Amino acid sequence: MPLTRLRGGHAAESSPETAALTDEEREEIENRLIDYISENGGAIVPSAAAEELGITPELVKESIERMSEDGRLKQTTESEQESVPAV
Repeated sequence: MPLTRLRGGHAAESSPETAALTDEEREEIENRLIDYISENGGAIVPSAAAEELGITPELVKESIERMSEDGRLKQTTESEQESVPAV
């Protein structure tokens, strides 16, 4: 799932695991995910990211969904990746 980083705000949490996180923890996870995505050419496999980052695959998926909903990540096609510089 290729993604491009965009700027934006925050969205509401969707699971007890995510709800239990502080705003600082949530921001740290999201920043680490953005770094992971950037280091992997804009692509992410939730289970691999979870293992590398030491979090659950569900938390990876929820964080990506939240960042997508609030406009900080955007799913792109390969042709869009070639024409849009990653941030």
